[in-house]
Amino acid sequence: AGRLSISMAVAVFQVLFHGCYRTDKAMKVEIKDNKLYIEIDLQTPTPSTSGKTLVVASTRGNTVTDAMIDGKPVTIGLNAYIKP
Repeated sequence: AGRLSISMAVAVFQVLFHGCYRTDKAMKVEIKDNKLYIEIDLQTPTPSTSGKTLVVASTRGNTVTDAMIDGKPVTIGLNAYIKP
């Protein structure tokens, strides 16, 4: 009792340092008809850290969204890339 889970700690961090509990501005998330829809802005292809691929869209780590399942927020970590 009295301990925070890691996901709850992340949510608290986001509230404290981002001022609200929301998705990245460049990503929209919706649950409709038992499907998860993710819309994310494309970016200019940029070399990945390893240099093996070109990143065209990314959440830059895990992002807690306002989409809920069983009363819990869905967390998304997304990387879309192409091969050079």
